[in-house]
Amino acid sequence: MALKQRLLSNKHITTIAAGIIIGVLYVFIQVSFAALIFSGELSQFLPYGVGLLLAGAVVMGIITVFTSKLSTAIAGPQDSPVAILAVVAAAIVAALPASVSSEQVYFTVVAAIMVATILTAFTFLLLGKFNLGDLIRFIPFPVFSGFLAGTGWLLVVGSYKILTNASLRATRISTLLDPERMYIWFPGMILALTLLFFVRRTGKSQYIIVILVSGIALFYIGLFISGGSPSTAKDAGWVLGSFPEGSLWRPLTLEKLGSVEWSIIVDQLGNLGAVVLISIIGLLFHASGLELIYSQNVDLNDELQSSGLSNLAAGLVGGVPGFHAISLSSMGYRMTGTRWVGLVSALVSGFVLLFGGSLLSYFPKFIVGGLILYIGLDFLMEWLYDTWHKLPKGEYALIVAIVAIVGLFGFLQGVVAGIFLAVILFVINYSRVNTIKHVFSGSSYQSNVDRAVHHRRILNEHGEEVYIVKLQGYIFFGTAFNIFTNIKDRASSVKLPKISMVILDFQLVNRLDSSALNSFTKLVQMAEKRDLSIVFTHLSSDLESLFFASDFAHHHGRFFKVFPDLDHGMEWCEDKILSRSGATLPNVRRSLSELLEQAFPGEMDYTLLIKFMERKEIPAGGVLLKQDSQNELVFFVESGRITAQIEDKDTGTLRLRSMGPGTIIGELSFYLNSPTSASVIADVDTVVYQLSKMGLQKMESEKPQAASGFHKLITLMLAERLLNSTRSLRALRD
Repeated sequence: MALKQRLLSNKHITTIAAGIIIGVLYVFIQVSFAALIFSGELSQFLPYGVGLLLAGAVVMGIITVFTSKLSTAIAGPQDSPVAILAVVAAAIVAALPASVSSEQVYFTVVAAIMVATILTAFTFLLLGKFNLGDLIRFIPFPVFSGFLAGTGWLLVVGSYKILTNASLRATRISTLLDPERMYIWFPGMILALTLLFFVRRTGKSQYIIVILVSGIALFYIGLFISGGSPSTAKDAGWVLGSFPEGSLWRPLTLEKLGSVEWSIIVDQLGNLGAVVLISIIGLLFHASGLELIYSQNVDLNDELQSSGLSNLAAGLVGGVPGFHAISLSSMGYRMTGTRWVGLVSALVSGFVLLFGGSLLSYFPKFIVGGLILYIGLDFLMEWLYDTWHKLPKGEYALIVAIVAIVGLFGFLQGVVAGIFLAVILFVINYSRVNTIKHVFSGSSYQSNVDRAVHHRRILNEHGEEVYIVKLQGYIFFGTAFNIFTNIKDRASSVKLPKISMVILDFQLVNRLDSSALNSFTKLVQMAEKRDLSIVFTHLSSDLESLFFASDFAHHHGRFFKVFPDLDHGMEWCEDKILSRSGATLPNVRRSLSELLEQAFPGEMDYTLLIKFMERKEIPAGGVLLKQDSQNELVFFVESGRITAQIEDKDTGTLRLRSMGPGTIIGELSFYLNSPTSASVIADVDTVVYQLSKMGLQKMESEKPQAASGFHKLITLMLAERLLNSTRSLRALRD
């Protein structure tokens, strides 16, 4: 009992420690976001801007802890909407007449932020209420990437304004490289590049807080070595400046509504709509990323409802739009795995909001600007640079076009252009037909391996364990998710026989969008949980390159197999069923008479039949029958494996059937006195019994009852083979 209490106590300590670490990092981020919005002429309101974002982070984080279905989900204001709100804030300041008071400027900007957050909240709630969340998955990946890369550019531009109080667009290269100007922005760039290097190299976001704290320490060590002091840094503008004592929160109250210039906000509705759109995209990206990290399926409608409630509360206190933070949530998941870490991190923001104003005033500006620059560069690296290696050049050109439009004309124009280009892309590329052409099971379709009759009966009995999905057309994020849902529903069905193997045949798939990889990764993760085997067949070279150039390749192994065609994929599944049933154990070797007796018990004395046959040992690669040659023999396979194949000088070699112990070959040309239609070659060392026409004539004269049994045996084998072929043909036609 004492040990259990000690373990529980240690877990609580770990949760609190992790929550404090994540909370401190989130405070750094929120201060940087506030500095991005409240920069330039709005910098005098930065302390209150910090208060608004921290207040939003507190309520958003607490509500998410109790409403999200994702464990350790940590939510708060996010970089994408903040980048656009910074543009909105600058536009409002530029549009307001010089006669307005500073109070009117502040509260008009706050009102615009509240409108954006509440609009985002109601959009989330409506999408979740009417189960429209999955529609978000149909946004083409290049458009998705273009918006996020455009956001990265806005963050880079905003970081320069934080560091220098000047616009990057209005700055000449010569001015930018001036030593006095470089002295201001260069430390922030060094910090950003350091963060970018360590986080991208290691994949660990924990380095962020270590580097930020180290940067602050180095700043003050250098300051004191040079004979300076905190007041010197404040006078020189190297830190954020004076913050008021006590609470930093200064929201828009009812009596201040009259100070708001609503007409200016109406003019910004287009950009505010862009905030809503980029928030929806961000939520999709973060929720999809977390479901892969947690190996947990996410109902996006539930998360929309959760984020809608948290944004509504944040909007009422003046916070900016937000949603799940993928990096911080994954940190909490790896550090503790409990959702209470989100509550602790939210309380850290609350503490700073109420009591930390005087401490924040000594934040070095290069830390704030450098952190925003790092986030912007990380966006550009991930969505503009990395995608160059993953996407076809046509799709990549769409990303570049959106980023260029955002940089030259603005984010709203980039959104409009992206949506327009997305419609064109959808009309041209995306298939109008269902990507699932056929669905059938191993009972109705079998491989071209001609097996012993008792083996085929086992396969017919267990054939429903194999679920075959024949795909077609163009597969992208939305249709790939439908494929995943179809297979998940089949695997979860209690009314149908349980499945153990799933074959996805890509023979009729002409293209696959890189956005679909997420759904196929989820499919393999589901297979691992349910002990399913996923088999991919008929992957073209382009599709294979796309799958194995991504993280999807890590799943190749026990639960995921690739075969050149459906025939070989089905053969592997059949072998697995037979092996599991004990029918193909390598140490069990039966004579031909035993194999025939097992397949057709009581039909005749098979040892008598074999007396008229000749036993032959065929080495691997040996030829039993040559295509287009006359045949005077019929063969029964006792052990090994042989393949019947068509050989053509133009099209190459095509496998017709592969045959193992207990099967027959050459019977058609034997009975019809016609040339053989295919070559028959031993795959491995093989033992066969051959019956010549002279041997059959001798059997008919000496043992007519055995000859009658032989003809009946051939008839039964052909009937069994015809029945299986008919089932497969019907399955492909349905």
